[in-house]
Formats: sequence, C-alpha cells, structure tokens
Amino acid sequence: MVTAEEAVALRQAIDRRYVSHEGVSSRRVVQPYSLVPHSDRWYLVAFDTDQQEERTFRVDRVRSARSLRETFTPPHRPDAQGHLLDLFARAQRRWHFVLRIRTTEDRIRLHLPRSVSLLGRLDSGEAGTGERGLPWYRAEIHAESLDWLPSVIEALDCEVAIDGPDELRDRVRAAAARMLRATRSGSVAGRFPNESRAAAAPVAS
Repeated sequence: MVTAEEAVALRQAIDRRYVSHEGVSSRRVVQPYSLVPHSDRWYLVAFDTDQQEERTFRVDRVRSARSLRETFTPPHRPDAQGHLLDLFARAQRRWHFVLRIRTTEDRIRLHLPRSVSLLGRLDSGEAGTGERGLPWYRAEIHAESLDWLPSVIEALDCEVAIDGPDELRDRVRAAAARMLRATRSGSVAGRFPNESRAAAAPVAS
C-alpha cells in the first residue's frame, strides 16, 4: 500500500505483480492515478501500459509493487469514487444488457446502482415509446449471469423495454409465465392434492 500511495503522489509508474479473482498471476507496468476505498476494500485505478487501457486493481491482490523512474501526467478526475464505480460498470463480462427504463433516476439506482449499470437520460426521440411525464433512461449492464435481472425488472415496477439480448427477453417471458401461473385459482391444490387435503383436515386436540 505504501508503494502505491507514493506512486500516486509522485506520479510514478510501478511494476506490479497481481493475482486476479480467478487466481491468475500477471505482471504489469501501470501508471497509478488514485487509491479509492469501496465496500471495505481499497482499489488502485491505473493505466495499464501493456493493455493500453484503464484498469482497476484490488490492493489486497497486489503481491508486489516496485516504483519506476518513469513519470506520467494523470487525467483530471475530480470524482475518483464515482469514476471507480463507472469502471466497475464498464468492466467486460459474459453478458451485455441494454434496457430502456421510464421512471426517475433515483428509483432506477435503488435497483441498479452505479457500480452495476451505466445510465443515461434519453430525449423523447430516442425513447421511442411512452407518453410525456416521467423521463426515459438507457441502462447498460455488464454481468456474468442473466438470472438476477428479471426480478430487478419486476421490482422496478415501471415501463421497461429490453433492447437486448434475446436471451434476456426469453428469460423475462419465462419468469412472467411462472408468475401468471401462480395467480390461477386452485393451481396449487390441483398440483398437490394430498397437501391440500392435509391443510384442510382438522387438527386433533
């Protein structure tokens, strides 16, 4: 941590060894911009000179770090915490979802925090559907699984349009069909007659 703090303060590149969450070791030369706390952990935000892209690294996964003579000029980032959350949301995952959501930004953020979703307000032409009133937002989500998203869409309790992918549309249709079946009168009794009779039987005293 001391080496990283000094490198950020002195604007010096570092040669660091790192272990990813998959357990893969790597060695990189990075230009560290800032150290940012999030969820009881520290993250190093840096430019990876090998990959030529901005990256985030969990400090507790840095196995070693050595300061280099090379110096750099960091980008101006007044909101380091917000930028870290945006980097989390932009991180490449297995799935890339795009939703259009018609409600307030505060309501969306209750279910899709900044670390999970990139959010942008749409003008009336981009929104495509709906009437005047509440604004439309475009939400971009990168995730390893799509299983959790149908319940989030339901919890938003507002107009939502799925721009992609088709797999998410299929999953939402399946979830909606399950909920519809759950509303049918007698559906549980019809599937579980023994349980239904047992529930209706008087309890001996």
